[in-house]
Amino acid sequence: MVKKLGDGKIKELANKILSAPNLSEEQADKARIEANYFLDNADRMKYKEFKDMGLFIGSGVIEAGCKTVVGKRLKQSGMFWSVRGANAIISLRCAELSCNENLANHFIPVIKYPNLKIA
Repeated sequence: MVKKLGDGKIKELANKILSAPNLSEEQADKARIEANYFLDNADRMKYKEFKDMGLFIGSGVIEAGCKTVVGKRLKQSGMFWSVRGANAIISLRCAELSCNENLANHFIPVIKYPNLKIA
């Protein structure tokens, strides 16, 4: 079944789930819920198409990015942050690393900091 998901055959996968033999009524209800989940989210599960485009489909790249953006900045020796302060510095770090100077304006409440200049 995992191969069908990896090959982008979501409808076939849902049909296979629904046609499982000898299911109790409770199991059949759960199977319908699971099959509908796959069908409802098929557009997000185009793994073969995404891989063919050279995109990453696992969470490892995202987790590594978070570690780089957040961990290296907020978890240095002796650092302690309030939630508000951490959110502000993460927003600036994301803006800096994305090379998009305007991105910070989406994160920082500019009205509260009218004299703030983003270089």
